[in-house]
Amino acid sequence: MKIEAVIFDLDGLMIESEQFNFDVIRRLLEKYGKQVDEAWFEPTIGMDNLETAEFLIRETGLHLTPEAFIQEKHKLMIGVLPEVTKPNPGLMDVLGDLVDAQLKLGVASNSFKVYVRTALETLGVYGSFGCVLSADDVEHTKPAPDIYLLAAERLGVPAEKCLALEDSPLGMQAALAAGMACVAIPNPHLKGEDFGDATFLFPSLVEFRRSMPRILNNGRL
Repeated sequence: MKIEAVIFDLDGLMIESEQFNFDVIRRLLEKYGKQVDEAWFEPTIGMDNLETAEFLIRETGLHLTPEAFIQEKHKLMIGVLPEVTKPNPGLMDVLGDLVDAQLKLGVASNSFKVYVRTALETLGVYGSFGCVLSADDVEHTKPAPDIYLLAAERLGVPAEKCLALEDSPLGMQAALAAGMACVAIPNPHLKGEDFGDATFLFPSLVEFRRSMPRILNNGRL
């Protein structure tokens, strides 16, 4: 089956944002006297903002509400995001090929709307996407399929003719539950996670691009 739309995750897939996220959260926690190791953050990869806040508050005993944690984190992130946002290797070439092929493109991210838009605008690619969705657009975030189903609806393409690009098991589960084929490009910060259910598995966007024409034409390698 020929693919008609490609939907991108953002963090870890389009941009290397995990270290940036870790540093922001570390700064926030240190403000309240909490010292944490980077290993603490691995379980949060792919989580939405509320889940991340609840997890870290529970694990560190931080005396903040999840809402207050999120508000402080967002303020720190937006302040430095334009300085640290860079495309992952292969991203711009993949996007260029997809635009040339006139496929419909979307973004489906568990991050918050202002962050997603700021990151895409910093990359200079916001206008390439027919829909840009964030955690603010759905009631249930990944691994629920809601955001991918909404992206397919906004793009006007049946889910089974969409290809999702993901870097985390949570995102992969969401795409597959929506009935989409899923390319998994494992986040290097994740250790030992199972991507066995992915439709396709590549180490990077560079390698994915080499097989992309065959995948787009018939949904197979």
